[in-house]
Amino acid sequence: MAGTVIISEEESWLKSGWCHSTALLAIRDKVAMPFPELARFLEKGCFPNWEFLDLRELEPDAFRALTRAARPALAALEAQGPGGFRDPRFFAGFIGAFRELCDLLEADPRAKA
Repeated sequence: MAGTVIISEEESWLKSGWCHSTALLAIRDKVAMPFPELARFLEKGCFPNWEFLDLRELEPDAFRALTRAARPALAALEAQGPGGFRDPRFFAGFIGAFRELCDLLEADPRAKA
């Protein structure tokens, strides 16, 4: 299965389901304490066989919080390295895909405060 994040009318991020869920749950872990509602929103996008998250209606403050949490989440996974992956051969590709998500989020006008 594939996972989709709709960022705007023009941009979306479509990756394999495990890649989608791993990235979103890593971001969720970074926003859980200060933004529990946003953390629950991210979790809803990670249901097996329904990995879909639409960010178009997200309030600007929540979008900025998500965007600001994405790079630290990526950095934390990079620091852990491939050892935590079921198949470490996919680590480099996953990191590249997560970077792409970060870039897309940061390029959205709502990310600018």
